[in-house]
Amino acid sequence: MKWLTYILVVILLIAELAVYEAITETPTEKSLDIMPPSTVTNITMTEWRSCSIILLPTPYDQWMYRDSTGKVSAPCRVETLEFTWNPATDDISGVVSYQVRLFSAEFTDIGNVTSYRFAIGCCSDLFPDRRINNTFEVRAVDKAGNQGIPASLTFTLDTMSPMIMELGISDVTETSAVITWTTDEPSYGSLAYWWGTPFWNESAHAFVDAPGLSENHTITLTELEKGTTYHFRVKAIDESENRAWSPEIFFATPEK
Repeated sequence: MKWLTYILVVILLIAELAVYEAITETPTEKSLDIMPPSTVTNITMTEWRSCSIILLPTPYDQWMYRDSTGKVSAPCRVETLEFTWNPATDDISGVVSYQVRLFSAEFTDIGNVTSYRFAIGCCSDLFPDRRINNTFEVRAVDKAGNQGIPASLTFTLDTMSPMIMELGISDVTETSAVITWTTDEPSYGSLAYWWGTPFWNESAHAFVDAPGLSENHTITLTELEKGTTYHFRVKAIDESENRAWSPEIFFATPEK
């Protein structure tokens, strides 16, 4: 029976040792860390646009597709939004990932990186009105699973062409005329005019740019010929390189 007693004693000793180890076990990082990471800072956004260079044969075609910098290209379209931010900190268990949210969707884990690209491509209908504010949010997550307070960036994405309005002709003399128009947002203005034919005249034309970025545009045409019919179109380009063109309009200078 002694061997049975020895077995019982050993079992009791093992049980007591297990209880002791459970009581004295060092708490894990997760059980110690109840503090969330810091909030990220300095969120910035970059619009990556596709602007295809095109070759056009006539000066009129080139004027139609010349942007505000003078480059001839097809109208640009926003392809990708890129957000970047400064990393958060966590002094206990450390930051292991970031979660982002765009357009009030659910937060998505993107790993331990400090940038996020969102491809919109052709789907600019996500932004039906450039005057609506959109929000991007990002928060840090530490090793213990604590989530930081989200930081946010509010932005607008301009995918709409400016509207050309109130196009008018005034102060027409034998040698000059004043062309005015307005746009619904600050835009660069330009005018192409020609004479001798009702459509484009390759041998008799000129281009004039309105000064600066404005919603009110005025161009004075000078050195005109008396008794001549002039045709013109105006163009507007906003700060996001969206473009618009007016219909063709004509006027005639008096004979004398």
